Amino acid sequence: MVGIVILNYQRWDETLECLKSIIDNNIDLKQYCVCIVDNKSSTEMPDELKKIIEHQKNIYFLGLDSNKGYSFGNNRGWEFLCQKHSLDYVILSNSDIIFYKTSIQKMLEYYHNRSGISFPKILTLDGISSYPDSIYARNIKEIYRRLFLRRKYFTQKNAIDMDSLEPVETHLNLGSCFIMDKQSMEVLLPLDENSTLYFEEMMLSYRADEAGIRIAYNPNSVVLHKEGRSTGKKNPFAEMCRDEAMMYYSRNYIKANMLITFPMYLILIVKYGIKAVVNLNYRKYFKEYVCKLNNRWLGRSTSVK
Repeated sequence: MVGIVILNYQRWDETLECLKSIIDNNIDLKQYCVCIVDNKSSTEMPDELKKIIEHQKNIYFLGLDSNKGYSFGNNRGWEFLCQKHSLDYVILSNSDIIFYKTSIQKMLEYYHNRSGISFPKILTLDGISSYPDSIYARNIKEIYRRLFLRRKYFTQKNAIDMDSLEPVETHLNLGSCFIMDKQSMEVLLPLDENSTLYFEEMMLSYRADEAGIRIAYNPNSVVLHKEGRSTGKKNPFAEMCRDEAMMYYSRNYIKANMLITFPMYLILIVKYGIKAVVNLNYRKYFKEYVCKLNNRWLGRSTSVK
């Protein structure tokens, strides 16, 4: 049985498109199950989506009573499906993913004599495939490079060859859409819930590397990613989540101490504080931002449960 978890927040139209694209793959729903997890959206589910859930076997809806982020939502969906079925594979997908024809079948074909995590070729709306970095941040030096260089941190030299016709092993998984087998699920799930948004794929990749679980890019499967519509750009809440996750990852995964991470702590607070001076939306979150970042810098890793 293949389980598919679609995480929704507000964008019901995109979730509906995503679900339709899964059904259009002509999959046998006796062998597949889908759980749409809603992170406490304030908008109502459209009637068309309700009808599909009501009438299609093995398609479920799970509404959460609060929005606790990517990992929390995906974990609840995976656990829900595990209670209903014995899963051999699980696909975790953002709601803004469109599965092209046979893309799901091609995801599964990768597992002939293979195991681990894999992700498909991911196209953007302009038809260009992303060139993600092939490695996760393994030390504090790489975190600081990421902090100062932003997108320039991802270099062509370290990029995955997205034009390869054969699967390529890598060290960094992509969180927008990926699949793992049962053996990997037993080791890597549930996901770390100490991040609301961001760095989830970095944490999962780190754990996979530590456990000796392979990660691969599978170019034979192709999906479309509409990218980041649920959070948007210049979002003070999203930036707070990103910076908190960066500090958490630095302190709890790569084990950087308080002294080494103190410059990061100051830089992040000053940058957010400057934005708060000129932007009311940032100002509303500033006290919460400082509290969250301070807790992570002090090494407090209480999950969002």
